[in-house]
Amino acid sequence: MVEHMLKNKKFPHALQKTMGERLYYQALKKAPTFKSHTICKTIRHSYNPRSKRPFYVVHWACYDGSSNLPMIYMAVIEDSSFEAPRPVERKSGPWGKTRVEEDYLGPGLPNRKLAVDFEKFISANSQYSLNLTTIATAMDRDFPTLHPKQLRRFILGPLSIGGLTENDKRLDDVLASVKDIENNWVLTWTLQELYSKEEVAAKNGIWGASVPKEVYYINTEDPDAVQQGVSATARHALIPHEVYQKAYANAGADKIFSDYQCYIASGEHILRHV
Repeated sequence: MVEHMLKNKKFPHALQKTMGERLYYQALKKAPTFKSHTICKTIRHSYNPRSKRPFYVVHWACYDGSSNLPMIYMAVIEDSSFEAPRPVERKSGPWGKTRVEEDYLGPGLPNRKLAVDFEKFISANSQYSLNLTTIATAMDRDFPTLHPKQLRRFILGPLSIGGLTENDKRLDDVLASVKDIENNWVLTWTLQELYSKEEVAAKNGIWGASVPKEVYYINTEDPDAVQQGVSATARHALIPHEVYQKAYANAGADKIFSDYQCYIASGEHILRHV
């Protein structure tokens, strides 16, 4: 880089980017990486007194290589099958209220008969290119006794780094003006949510019996929600204080971060809801 500057009398931006990529890959070897897919894990197993069904809260994660984005999924699923394990109701005392014990928490669905097929389904249907309506509808169709009531997706990124990534040109210009390499970055993430507004009976084939199907709510008043096929969406950004100051000074902060709930990092403190 020094030789390039002395000979050509200009800063070697291409060499800087190449060096940054090399340092990035070297850092990946030293630290744990985000796996391409993690098996689902049950974090809650309880009972819905209204529908008379047990329900599971599960989460899993995947890394979409084509979009270079890690994602985390969380779903609330009711189970109407005969094999569905029901949490045991126990009283907390002679006159205490009845409470539901969470009998199974761990890898996979509590319904072990469906656990393997469910794992295959989420492994094949967690790409970024699929919207939540497509995933939830396919799950509802492929598993007649599983009823996805809510599905969330946390999209972690993109992570913008000055001189290394190219995302939004306005943001790239701001990051290029920040000289401190520890502060010339911005991390964004998006939360997408889809939930069922009702359950209706649908025919399974010409002579088949009626099976319950979910009808999902799409917020038609929000163009982003319609385009993404979700009930609601929220964007967030973690921004170093110096970067936000540069964007604000250039009168571009409102334009760059207008759709984001911003969190400003200043030293060891985070300024929220900016």
